Amino acid sequence: MEVSRWEFGNLILVGGIDLSISPTMEITFVDVLSLFIFSEWKTDTSKPILTLMEEEVAFDIRKRMHSEDGYHVFEIRPEDYDKVFHVIAKDITYASL
Repeated sequence: MEVSRWEFGNLILVGGIDLSISPTMEITFVDVLSLFIFSEWKTDTSKPILTLMEEEVAFDIRKRMHSEDGYHVFEIRPEDYDKVFHVIAKDITYASL
């Protein structure tokens, strides 16, 4: 997975088996308020890599980030890093390329 672009407050990620050839999917986080993420990383697709955080845990993160109601905390688990990435956004969309 890698960051493809940032436009109009939206974060667009692309992913696939081999990004040097061509990405096969695109994930867009809509109306991003906050994020902690690398520009590129590997993922183990045999495990969940993107999840919507449970409300109890997400509440604490949103409180620390002073987010407004209506924002969700998404968690990304990279394969080659021992911590998770967080994206606080209003929505998420997925497209096959």
